[in-house]
Amino acid sequence: ESQKKSKEDKSQSRYWTEVEHQRFLDALQTVGPKDVKAIAQFVGTRSATQVRTHAQKYFIKLARMKKSAEEAAKTGGPDAAQAWWLKAMQSKSSSSSSSSS
Repeated sequence: ESQKKSKEDKSQSRYWTEVEHQRFLDALQTVGPKDVKAIAQFVGTRSATQVRTHAQKYFIKLARMKKSAEEAAKTGGPDAAQAWWLKAMQSKSSSSSSSSS
């Protein structure tokens, strides 16, 4: 019966907490995006499969944000602030990755 319960828990959707997501981002910086088992171990509360799907959704979201920010920067529309934010985040992550050696 304990096996049945764990299967139910696995099929149940549970949102990633801020702490889990931050550990996911830290692991991406440390081990890179390919080693989902290592990322899962780093996060500690997620399986490799959960990490893989989270990464897919995360990178799709980043691409969508980048595209909309680029469009806003071209047109000067109301999303121009998002373009500024994205640029700031990119420079922050590139400076933090170079300083964490």
